[in-house]
Amino acid sequence: MIKQFYPYPKLIDTAIIDNKMAIEKTDYFLIQNYKDDDNINNQIDSFVYKNIPLQLNRYRYYQMYFYKETKYTNEKKIRENPRELDRYSQFNDLLFEYSWDSGEFNGRFKFKNGAIVSEKPLPKFTIKKTDD
Repeated sequence: MIKQFYPYPKLIDTAIIDNKMAIEKTDYFLIQNYKDDDNINNQIDSFVYKNIPLQLNRYRYYQMYFYKETKYTNEKKIRENPRELDRYSQFNDLLFEYSWDSGEFNGRFKFKNGAIVSEKPLPKFTIKKTDD
């Protein structure tokens, strides 16, 4: 089961890049009972496809991070101390990052012990353009 969680009060950030306002958004997810097999990894890919923001092109950078749920990486522990996501979970329980830059897909990165172990491009998909 995949569920979204909110480690920080602010998941959207802004910066000035090339004299333009750039918006960055990050979404975080926990995966219960994760086992590294093709079936579960395909389910995560499918989840990503279904949950890409409709207005993806609004964001300069958009990321989706997936962590396995453990006794250290869970909603209760992260709520008590959000910094543990960076201190512990990033190096022990981070599984995948899906990344976009200005609406263009950068790739799916698989992690083990905080290091990228594989990268997989996803098939092309259509992004709905917005007028805002």
